[in-house]
Amino acid sequence: MSAINLVMVRTEGRQIALQVDAVRSTEEIVIKPLDKRFKSIALYSGATVLGDGRVALILDIAALARRAGMIATERLSGGEGETGSPKEKLTLLLLGGPDGERMATPLDRVQRLQEFDVSAKGPLAGKFVMQYRGEVLPVVELASLLDERRSQRRSGEDSHQGEYTGKLSAVVAKSEKHKDVIMEVHKILGIAKVEVDNLNPPSRPGVRGTLVVQERVTELLEMEALFARMEEPPVTEPELVGARAESRHGR
Repeated sequence: MSAINLVMVRTEGRQIALQVDAVRSTEEIVIKPLDKRFKSIALYSGATVLGDGRVALILDIAALARRAGMIATERLSGGEGETGSPKEKLTLLLLGGPDGERMATPLDRVQRLQEFDVSAKGPLAGKFVMQYRGEVLPVVELASLLDERRSQRRSGEDSHQGEYTGKLSAVVAKSEKHKDVIMEVHKILGIAKVEVDNLNPPSRPGVRGTLVVQERVTELLEMEALFARMEEPPVTEPELVGARAESRHGR
């Protein structure tokens, strides 16, 4: 029996083996949304240009699994035909937090996914920056822009994994009103296509709302709100001392 090449992937809570002709290499890529003329194919989640100039399509693993009958086809309730209002179709980049939480950002807000050397990040004027394609871009941890919801983490897992591996996972995020940002993230999980009818209320500032993606509650990030939080001036020690003095004086 001749050997075959299998790529193990996970989608919709299931592990699936894809048989491929060959595994050539791994590569850091810039993900581009597909033109609307190709959306009807429904087997690809995006495209990228490889280092040699060739265009490569990015497979939508969940769509492949549904077509093969390996996972159930999604049933839409309250869809356009029943309510008269169309659902919002989004392609999301799924992110994992240090405490196991799930987050997502629209793929069209992402310019590039990349792994950087920790040493490439340096301080400048009280903030961290990094040189990227001839520009100096701000670097910020996504976790620092979101309010912590728990007084104590469930897992105790350290969010600064880059300090131990020498690498940090990052999303180069595009902004409409602010400068592009290198956003340091704990884990990049993959890409998913969803149809949004009604979002549940947001759980904290910087979140547009929550929804269920691949059977997990996921926070949909409001990127411009997160960028705006970067612009908020930090509270300095003199301001804290003044606040304490006023509090004592008030007593």
